[in-house]
Amino acid sequence: MEQLRGILPTLVTYLSSQEFVVYTYAAVTLERILLLKREGGPVFTKTDLAPLLQDLLGSLFTLIEKDPAPEKLAENDFLMRCTTLSNGLADDRRDESYDGEQGHFGSFLAGLYSASS
Repeated sequence: MEQLRGILPTLVTYLSSQEFVVYTYAAVTLERILLLKREGGPVFTKTDLAPLLQDLLGSLFTLIEKDPAPEKLAENDFLMRCTTLSNGLADDRRDESYDGEQGHFGSFLAGLYSASS
């Protein structure tokens, strides 16, 4: 598990790539890693994500909002799944940077809902 824990910052860095394939595979890999389970719950917890959370969510929102057209958002649901999972795992973390990202996530979802109505 230490090897996976050590690769998390690298995967977050790959989310900053301008290459569709690179950031998509990074999001897929992050999602798969964050979904890993063991007895008693997930392998990775909010404590593991805390140092990466601001960069992780910031990169994901930048990619998602690059082109807000509904057909473009639907093109890469891996980004949304990774964002939702990261946000959910880190839900108990309370500081200014996280509260800002959580508010950003709520605003984004509200905008997405109103655009689809």
